[in-house]
Amino acid sequence: MTDPASTPPPPGPGEDPRRPRIEARFGAWNRAWQLAAETTPEYLDASLELDSVAERGGRLSPKVRALVGLVLAAAVTHLSTERMRRRMREALDAGASPEEIIEVLVVAATVGVHGMNADVLAEVLAERGSPEASAELAEHQVRIRDEYVAVRGYWRDFLDETLRLAPEFLETYLEFSGAPWRVGVLEPKVREFLYLAFDTAPTHLHMTGLRIHMNNALDHGASVGEIVEVMALAAAMGLETLERGMPLLAEELDRRESAL
Repeated sequence: MTDPASTPPPPGPGEDPRRPRIEARFGAWNRAWQLAAETTPEYLDASLELDSVAERGGRLSPKVRALVGLVLAAAVTHLSTERMRRRMREALDAGASPEEIIEVLVVAATVGVHGMNADVLAEVLAERGSPEASAELAEHQVRIRDEYVAVRGYWRDFLDETLRLAPEFLETYLEFSGAPWRVGVLEPKVREFLYLAFDTAPTHLHMTGLRIHMNNALDHGASVGEIVEVMALAAAMGLETLERGMPLLAEELDRRESAL
């Protein structure tokens, strides 16, 4: 199912028929794309097919696809400013509100919590025989855990180490990450798609979080097909190699030509 608003214009006279789609997905047509079209058009066809496989499934709306694309671009593990801009435009064109886009950015920022590797610190302390690794939870730590469950709707054992070793951090993180669940405008299923997307992204691949958010999405009514399409959008991130590499090749070809 193709979104009419995102359908590129037809090719002009004498143009390669792939050019409008290449420009819509990868940016300006250049001599590197032209060379590929003349010598290895199979590359262009295959790239466009991979990029559109999630859209063809039609399980996610154009707005949700754009919001998922935005969180993939905005996560600090990727942080592509140009892709963020394009996905914002696509989301606005598909009917997203500014409040929804702000919420996506806030959710994207939560990926930074994976830098708090308290479980690794707990392992190091256990190896050294430190009692801190297995200390009983204090009353305020139990309160933080209960509040986390109330706001986020789940608790996993791997959070125990963070609660035990860095309770102030966990409490502060809960205030930040819980804000979309308290005042957000996205439906819970879509919010889980965002977490799922940046955890399954090839730039991050956080398998523990991926399992959590797959389960959460299913609990909120997501279908298997929707989850697969979110992952297909993440898998297509690899095509940014072409988006960034082909202009560089065109520049190098021009530089060599001008040096002759």
